[in-house]
Amino acid sequence: MKAKNVAVLLCLTGGAFLLHGYHPGAEDAEIYLPGILKDLHPNLFPFNGEFFANHAHMTIFPDLIAYSARLLPLPFDWVLVLWQLTSIFLLLAACWKLSGKCFSNPSARWAGVALIAALLTLPVAGTALYIVDQYVNPRNLAAFAAIFAIAYMLEKKYLWAALWIVFAFAVHPLMAFFAFSFCVLMLAMRTFGNRLEAPLFAGLLAGSFFVPPVSEAYHEAALYHSFHYIQRWAWYEWLGILAPIPILWWFSRIAKTRQ
Repeated sequence: MKAKNVAVLLCLTGGAFLLHGYHPGAEDAEIYLPGILKDLHPNLFPFNGEFFANHAHMTIFPDLIAYSARLLPLPFDWVLVLWQLTSIFLLLAACWKLSGKCFSNPSARWAGVALIAALLTLPVAGTALYIVDQYVNPRNLAAFAAIFAIAYMLEKKYLWAALWIVFAFAVHPLMAFFAFSFCVLMLAMRTFGNRLEAPLFAGLLAGSFFVPPVSEAYHEAALYHSFHYIQRWAWYEWLGILAPIPILWWFSRIAKTRQ
């Protein structure tokens, strides 16, 4: 990537950081942050550590952040800020790479990247998730890894795509699976063309993942969070998941007429 492009991405990163804010310790940082601190200071949290350890042991995220905190000559809080800025920068860099597959005009590419930078805290349909959270967590790292993987899939550079998916799995297995299933769908469409086998294959793969048994008590607790159940989404949240499909179809028609 050219130095000029890197400079623009750095400016967009700083602008996005200032626009959306930074809120360390918010929301489910209560799960991820103690895992990092426990790695750095084993004497912390001597009781009930399983509250966060059950999540922390499933990802390299705490070890990665803790290792960087030991390596960098910075206070711990500033290490977290640096990771947040790095996550935003790499997400925008991934979007710049992906937008190059859609637009040949540099202005159009930058418009797409700037739009993402302006909408980082947009809730994604009814999932109660942002594109990028306002604090450091594994989802932020998995997000840019997923976009890099998709961009490399479009270039048919499958090894690079696989490496990004592996990194995403290492930091957030669930987020990585969504990206993995999408890449599988892309590969199936190349193999089967527009026949029915492609979406069926990807759908079966995705469906086979969501079969873990849960207790009745867990189910009752989950009912308090409507975003876990797509049937309970509001109409505008349904719109958020369905509307992009006709919009993309409309833009593809425009693109074909303009060659």
